[in-house]
Amino acid sequence: MHSTLKLLRVSAACIGTLTLAGAAVSARAAGTAPAPFKFAEGVVAAADLTAKTLTIHPAIGDNVTVSVGPATRFSRGDGAFDPGLPPKAETQAETSPTSGSFVGLYVRAEYDPSTLVAAKIWLHAPVPLHTEGLVHSASDTALSLDLPNGRGFQLALDANTVCRLNGQPVSGSALTQGDPVAVTFSLKPAENLATLVMARTAPPHVFTGLFVGLGTANTFSATGGGQTLTFTVDDKTEIRINDKAATLADLKTNQPIAVQDRGDGSVFLALRVGARDPKQEIHGQENGQGPNTGQGKGTNGGPTTTPSHGKNNRHGTNSGPGTKPSPGTNSGPGTNSGQGTNSGPSTKPSHEPHPQLLAALRALQQAKLHLHDAARDFGGHRAAAATLTDQAIQEVENAIKSDQ
Repeated sequence: MHSTLKLLRVSAACIGTLTLAGAAVSARAAGTAPAPFKFAEGVVAAADLTAKTLTIHPAIGDNVTVSVGPATRFSRGDGAFDPGLPPKAETQAETSPTSGSFVGLYVRAEYDPSTLVAAKIWLHAPVPLHTEGLVHSASDTALSLDLPNGRGFQLALDANTVCRLNGQPVSGSALTQGDPVAVTFSLKPAENLATLVMARTAPPHVFTGLFVGLGTANTFSATGGGQTLTFTVDDKTEIRINDKAATLADLKTNQPIAVQDRGDGSVFLALRVGARDPKQEIHGQENGQGPNTGQGKGTNGGPTTTPSHGKNNRHGTNSGPGTKPSPGTNSGPGTNSGQGTNSGPSTKPSHEPHPQLLAALRALQQAKLHLHDAARDFGGHRAAAATLTDQAIQEVENAIKSDQ
């Protein structure tokens, strides 16, 4: 039924096209130098059969109104109208076209920008269109995208628009800035109407630098890369120091820090905060939490010649719990010259904040931006590379999470 209506609509428009092209039958310019033509693509927003003009509403930018002149050529879909033929005579089954016969058809016009007279006009039945980008802003009725070429793109949402985030049905307002999105839409005379919106949650940003200090209302500041940002934390924010659970109050000024966050350019919500405290690492080693090099100083109050076997039996204290014999002997008051090593338990060196993984994550995110900015699709290879890059980003994020 819908296809039939489309065909009838295009058929009526074809009659109207011949009517518009009637002026082109008698005179064709020959041997003239071609003008520096421009192109306008979009949907027919208005048609004036008397003035012989078409108003084109493009997907991006302002409307363009072109005039039909004696030399204007028309085509319908893949077929071209021959302006040398006289207009087709109306039959009883056909009706004269109206301006509404053109409105809503997709159109592409090649025209002279100095006169706005069209040299060629292509007309086609409406078909679904597709675009991809990043969410700039969103609501239940409107969606603004940042396209890979840097331009903005505006779409309208209505009650029939299907919107999904990570595969789940949502409203448009559930989308946040930075979410990658693919949109199927139709060009309308006054708007771009989205019919299907498929989005996924954007991967968190990664910020590395030094902790500056606490702010108000569960916020803190960090500096790095020539900028200082303020982050907000909530009850889901994970904070770890040397890979151990901590609180916001445990962070210290100038402490190395890595923050995974999601933001909209003004508010940055910290998802995970990882910090290092070198003093705690050293303290852990001195208390038997790491390698003991046998250089520990005792508090023995008098001389002794008892050999030290890792378990110090002088009046001084040896903080290493190991029992491995040490070939050294305690030859002086309170000083242990043994070179033995402590075989007591040791902990893994802290990997926070995973500098190599974080560097890889940043590089992959930058590569993704370059792929989106590519001028064309290169036979589908650009899109395939972007998909694989997304998978690599996800794997790196999973690797970071697995070490928590």
